[in-house]
Amino acid sequence: MTDKRTSPHILSTSTNLLGFCLFVITALHVTNKAAITYIDEAASGTALFLAISSLLSFSRSG
Repeated sequence: MTDKRTSPHILSTSTNLLGFCLFVITALHVTNKAAITYIDEAASGTALFLAISSLLSFSRSG
């Protein structure tokens, strides 16, 4: 029963953080700083995990 109450919170939080990661990745690419930092790779990996979390949470919230 508690799973249904926590899934929407996980969904909204993971999608907000996913948007922030995508903003960081885009900002690094626009400023041409992606080649000299590792933040791009870290944000990409985090975005992948957050996207999976969003999808799994979305499938359980219905």
